[in-house]
Amino acid sequence: MDFFEAQDNALARSKSLIVYFFIAVVLIVVAVYFAVTAGFFYYHSQIESATKPPVFDLTRLLITGTIVLPLIGFGSLWRITQLRREGGAGVATALGGRRIDASTRRPDERKLRNIVEEMAIAAGLPVPQVYVMDRESGINAFAAGFSHDDAAIGVTRGAIEQLDRDELQGVIAHEFSHILNGDMSLNTKLSGWVFGIVMLTLLGRGFWRLIKGNGSSSSRSGGRGFYVGGMGGTRRSGGGSRGNSKGGGALILAIILVAVLITIIGFIGEFFTRLIQAAVSRQREYLADASAVQFTRNPEGIGNALRRIGGIPRYSTMHHPNASEFAHSFFARSMFGGVSFLATHPPLDRRIRSILKDWKGDFLKPRPSPKREAKVKKKAKSGSQIPGMPGGGIGRATGGGDNFQQMLTAGLFMRSLGQLRENSRQQAGAIREQLENDWPEVFEDVDEVPPFLLALLYAEDEGAAVKQRAQLEASFPEYIDDVPAFAEKLAGIGRSERLILTELLAARLPDALIESEREGWLDCLEAFIQADDAVHPFEIACLQMARRSLLKTSDSVPTRQNNRRIVEAARVVATRIAAETETMDAAAILAGAARQAPYFMNQIKPAETTDAAALEAALDVLSKTPFGIRKQFLELCERIVAADQKAAMDEVELLRAIAIGIGVPAAPILAGEFDS
Repeated sequence: MDFFEAQDNALARSKSLIVYFFIAVVLIVVAVYFAVTAGFFYYHSQIESATKPPVFDLTRLLITGTIVLPLIGFGSLWRITQLRREGGAGVATALGGRRIDASTRRPDERKLRNIVEEMAIAAGLPVPQVYVMDRESGINAFAAGFSHDDAAIGVTRGAIEQLDRDELQGVIAHEFSHILNGDMSLNTKLSGWVFGIVMLTLLGRGFWRLIKGNGSSSSRSGGRGFYVGGMGGTRRSGGGSRGNSKGGGALILAIILVAVLITIIGFIGEFFTRLIQAAVSRQREYLADASAVQFTRNPEGIGNALRRIGGIPRYSTMHHPNASEFAHSFFARSMFGGVSFLATHPPLDRRIRSILKDWKGDFLKPRPSPKREAKVKKKAKSGSQIPGMPGGGIGRATGGGDNFQQMLTAGLFMRSLGQLRENSRQQAGAIREQLENDWPEVFEDVDEVPPFLLALLYAEDEGAAVKQRAQLEASFPEYIDDVPAFAEKLAGIGRSERLILTELLAARLPDALIESEREGWLDCLEAFIQADDAVHPFEIACLQMARRSLLKTSDSVPTRQNNRRIVEAARVVATRIAAETETMDAAAILAGAARQAPYFMNQIKPAETTDAAALEAALDVLSKTPFGIRKQFLELCERIVAADQKAAMDEVELLRAIAIGIGVPAAPILAGEFDS
């Protein structure tokens, strides 16, 4: 299953989820109606009314629906809006998570961040924020967010301390699979929807707390409260007939009866919540386990992590009060009790057997004490050799033009997008390690990250560099010496490596810049890009990664857009690609490439302008289109690059920058990966 098919499947599951949600809401409305009807019957029986209310009353049903439907809808809408605003970080915080600082020197936390960063490189994803749940001693983890731009990965303290690196790597690979396959976004939406369903439970509990409080105050005040007086049906000093007292007591009892029934109905809502969570989650866990094995090429890693969870009954339990809302998002079952068909995860033994075919049914006992790793700092020599990478390069593939031409013709680039490729993780880990060793001052001190990222776009042309220095003087004079110094050291680093550095370091920008500095720094970065009047899609991709990290936006979440705007955006980017690849007859190439893209059929012709503003706006529009349109557009771009039959490495990296710019995960082209 390719990345785009996975997104389509996630969309189909979202539609199924809407159906489940609608059925649950209808049943809850009906149940509340009968609870109110029971209250009416009880009230009329107590006051010995001559008229009995009908079982079915349209007015009563409409009033019930008018109250319950907005209550559930408002609860779901409020929660989804909150989650969308806060992203995965909001979920992690709600579960008691503490964000791991990028420059942490704690060995166990450093190990976790290293694993997350190297997997992000290999998957072509922005580095998610990383959280640890310090008060959770069991073994569990989750991924949360609406898109890979605002994703967060949370891991329990027990997982960090009990799992070795291979086991933890298997768990993190499992969570990355959920991010890439669209499960994470679906799970986060589901958390918002189920919040609306359980609103009745929350109201019922609040009502009982109110009743209990009033009852206590009534007792303390000599029985003057409504609760005691109503229950006793006694005459109050000051007047009132016995019949009125009896009627008042019956009304209060009827209200209490309705509250009891609504509380019970709230538990029915929780039942539907668990049912929906189980329906969405269970089968996806097997796929994520298989993807983790493929990604790490180490079935013992994730398999032994599951065996270690099985070493103590319920060792994956989450104790935070909000855990039930996100039960479907965890790596392993976080809640126990109840019937098995409501379990959010498959049985542990079945998951292990699907991974370790020769497993004999034994589990691993927890380690007697947390495993502490010694902090070792390795310094790589400049240009040191990394296995599988020619000349110690940090990820550039080698080969002649024919090799890259064959790669594009065979569609291998498109098939590589959004995939956990089994031969890329080890090299990605080596890339991250070498970069950290080559630039220790940047990876250890987050304050160095903003000037370093600016240096990645520092112009070689002196005229443009003068403009950039003037921008620094006006905006960030404290960087005036650092940026040129970093730029000098970065000389000779290609665009591929610069993209990797941006992906890794953009995630650290929120630690380095306070809120009041972020917009100004992004303006400075944009001015750097425009200084030479020759913007490249690579530069726009860097800008977008930085913006998404700082502003916590979910730009790659599909939204409804005007078809004309989408086509105009595609024209701008396609024209720019044709210019970058020095296509001779751009109009003919664009028209030919568009003939095989149904959405853009006969609509792609050279754009009038492809300046920085137009290119950034175009990529922004395309990043919000449905994934099917993005796939067609990238295939169109691939055909433009391959049209001259002389595709080169820089042109393939151009495609990668475009993919990143429109929110499609695109990993570096690693050495030997597409060699014939």
